[in-house]
Amino acid sequence: MDLRKIKDNKIAIWSILGIALLYLIVKAREGGDFNVFLEASDAMKAHKPIYDLWLRGCKYYYSPLFVVILVPFTYLPYFVADFLWLCLNVFFLVRTWKIVTSKINLSSFTSKQYNVFFLLIFALTFRLLLLNFDTVQMTVYLLWVMLECNEMFEKGKNIKGALLLALAINIKVMPIVIIPYLLLRKKFVPVLWTMLFFVIFLYLPILAIGYQYNQQLLVSWLHSINPANAEHNIDTVRGTQSLTSWLVPLLMQTEGELPFKRNIANLDMTTVNIIINAARAFFIFLTLYFTGFTFFKKVKSPLRELWELGYIFLIAPLVFPHQQKYEFYLAFPATVYICYFLVANYKYGFKYVSRARWKTIVVLLSISFVLNTLTSDLFIGMHYSDITQHFKTITYGTFLVIIGYAMCKPEIIEEFPVEGHIET
Repeated sequence: MDLRKIKDNKIAIWSILGIALLYLIVKAREGGDFNVFLEASDAMKAHKPIYDLWLRGCKYYYSPLFVVILVPFTYLPYFVADFLWLCLNVFFLVRTWKIVTSKINLSSFTSKQYNVFFLLIFALTFRLLLLNFDTVQMTVYLLWVMLECNEMFEKGKNIKGALLLALAINIKVMPIVIIPYLLLRKKFVPVLWTMLFFVIFLYLPILAIGYQYNQQLLVSWLHSINPANAEHNIDTVRGTQSLTSWLVPLLMQTEGELPFKRNIANLDMTTVNIIINAARAFFIFLTLYFTGFTFFKKVKSPLRELWELGYIFLIAPLVFPHQQKYEFYLAFPATVYICYFLVANYKYGFKYVSRARWKTIVVLLSISFVLNTLTSDLFIGMHYSDITQHFKTITYGTFLVIIGYAMCKPEIIEEFPVEGHIET
């Protein structure tokens, strides 16, 4: 059976839709982080200091504009609001798949090869994807935004793309990682439009909540997301995964949630901060390796663009502090690329890449799968899963993916007999 043709099987489609609908209803009833956003919106209506409040055991880190946008949804039962958001996430997921796969040539794959390709991606990403639905989070939306606005810029829809990107950056800062890439790829006009709309969005809530309260919220928001804050530097929470949450407990003695020693050194916070920033700088400057050390030039091909963007999205959760497991779903485009690389090279009998390199990438990806996916409580139980989180295995798994990803240069597969690009 060719999974590409499953859309022609009505029984399969209706079965999938039925299971998906039931799953979304269950997750909406359980609730998640989206309820924190709704409670922040409720608190905003009462002109409360929303960034100082603990809401369902969490703090609100998103923008003032976001809580204003959510006001209409606060008048709905939270279950309904969560369900609507999860349904939107299904759209974002489908659209993300279409954009990413439009940059690779799948038409030459046999049914078996395509099925292996799809199942590899599913195996490597399903834990992180389900975490986003389980927690009713924003990461699926953020990844879609970055890909969609880039597609719009490619098609000359600069204002629409800039509006979409500026809104996303205003809601949560992380999509800002695509701005340097746009500049590097000579998309100056879209960046200027994005900057203009971003400033407008900062002050747009004035129309609903007034200048003084909006200004108060803006100051509190910018303070809360400042990476220099102590809460972001001493990041030892069990569930967080990033360079900060990995290096702090590794290089200094900290009080973790579990009684297992993690530190291999006992440095002071100032030294650790220097090392953290050096590590961030290393991964950021490594972007130039993936962009081929080319500056202010358009990307050569859709395939290379996917490789470049895939790396940027892959390292984003590492570089930003206080990131949760579900944010590593941003690795999805990189996962699609690396799986395509492996299956395509197998198809062509290692004519374009050595068997040793191919096997090395497979080994790295396999170990990463163990560290990132098989450490879920679904497979090893909550106790042992907590231990793996304590030791930041997802961060280690991501390092291995980056090494393998760097070995999958697009020049290798650009030589394949057929190179296709499906319009989105």
